[in-house]
Amino acid sequence: MSFTPIIPSSYQSDRQDLNEAIQALIDAFIQSQSYAIGRIFWSELPASLTGEGPMIVLGDINEVIRHDISLRTTVWSGAIWYIDWLTDPDETNTRV
Repeated sequence: MSFTPIIPSSYQSDRQDLNEAIQALIDAFIQSQSYAIGRIFWSELPASLTGEGPMIVLGDINEVIRHDISLRTTVWSGAIWYIDWLTDPDETNTRV
């Protein structure tokens, strides 16, 4: 039995657009700080960590869609994590 794929006439990439916009903001922030606060950005936490810190990680982006009398409302939520492995309190305070 074969199936014919259905291709939508229009497609919205809101979640990907939001992800890319947040990534651009974080990259600009890292560069403006000369990598003193964040050395690397990950769009998800990597499987293994080998001293990339300090790093900034984008968590899951969730959306809740509500419909009410022909009105569609999308509410986005998510998290941005800052991970640092410094053991010197003075240097940690300087970065944070």
